[in-house]
Amino acid sequence: VLMTAKISLLFISILFILPSCLFSQIKSNNDVIEKELQKKVVEYKSEVNFIKSQSFYLKKDWDSTLIYSMKQLSLNTNREIANYCHLFRGISFVNKNMYKEAQKELSQITKQFEFYPQSEILSSTSFLELKDFKNAIIHYQNALETPQISKQYFSLAQLYEGLGTTYIFLKKYDKAEEYLFQSLKIKEKNKIDLFHMYNNIANLYYMQYK
Repeated sequence: VLMTAKISLLFISILFILPSCLFSQIKSNNDVIEKELQKKVVEYKSEVNFIKSQSFYLKKDWDSTLIYSMKQLSLNTNREIANYCHLFRGISFVNKNMYKEAQKELSQITKQFEFYPQSEILSSTSFLELKDFKNAIIHYQNALETPQISKQYFSLAQLYEGLGTTYIFLKKYDKAEEYLFQSLKIKEKNKIDLFHMYNNIANLYYMQYK
């Protein structure tokens, strides 16, 4: 009852335009990745182009990130570094609204990579931007099936939110509600920012009953 009341209040105050979840997906992915990158800078300090590409990535200089990550890939033999470079390039292309190029990079990341779930989530949201809902769902499900995702509650919450948003577009409102409330449960438990979550739930009810 309390949850329903909160949603009703937000429903009244929010503009009912179905939002893209891309911004929140990118932000959550960046937050998770940036923490690990601090360790990798020390581990791979001899890889000059990798160090430069991650530095520009952290500064959100997407063009320079693309240049130096490509330089690293042209000489690279380390699989983990390659995964990071493809991830940098995928995120850079997404931020430049070049979604097909992003998908090409993200598809080259191996399943063993620590941030494979994040790459699949990002790939899903880029398909969502292109209104390719079938492929968006496939990549969200790929991320959901990874063993890493159960320990990454922030990414798991974003995954459920992305699935819920996708099903709103498909007008499958029961499924949308199921996934959005799974995301809400995780976010409330872990005190994650709830604005985008409530916004999507409000939009679900608006689209369902308009």
